[in-house]
Amino acid sequence: VILLVAFGSIIAMGLSIGTALFGLAAGVALMLGVASFASIPTVAETIAVMIGLGVGIDYALFLITRHQDNLRTGMPVVDSVAQTVATSGSAVVFAGCTVVIALLSLGVAQIPLVSALGLASAIAVVAAVLVAVTLLPAFLGLLGHGIMRLALPRFLRPHRQHGLGMWARWAGVVRRHPVVVTVVSLVALVPLIIPVFSLELGQE
Repeated sequence: VILLVAFGSIIAMGLSIGTALFGLAAGVALMLGVASFASIPTVAETIAVMIGLGVGIDYALFLITRHQDNLRTGMPVVDSVAQTVATSGSAVVFAGCTVVIALLSLGVAQIPLVSALGLASAIAVVAAVLVAVTLLPAFLGLLGHGIMRLALPRFLRPHRQHGLGMWARWAGVVRRHPVVVTVVSLVALVPLIIPVFSLELGQE
């Protein structure tokens, strides 16, 4: 539902989820290959699936949103896909590399289970990045302007011009009443902090 509102199109929403699932399948296949010569616990696959699906959809969101914006400005499909991969695609690769480094760094703890969790999750992220910068742009090129099909009603579509839409109005409220918004936020958040002082931590 969130993706549908963000993209304003059922086709775009389905493409983001579909490519993320394909990347997830590729990541699980790679994991099974690695598991043939390395010990990867079952729980690692579950965590890797969650992380892989999350980053897969996130990276697709970057690329599809940029592509839609390019098409709305009248840019040809081929040029739009090329620019999308050159800009948002490079951001996806950078973000993916950062996540992979962070996950592999779990090995510093020298706890075999934690290291295996990091390795499995890193494999899923690598697969998600590769799918985002190869398969997804190919589909964007094949669909062309069809990425805009099955659109939501106009009043539900996201506004691409600055200063319009619900979030722009909310930003205006925050800008006009910063003290009130800060107080209300603290009233909501401070009670959530209280349980921290009575937590009993096990393996950090």
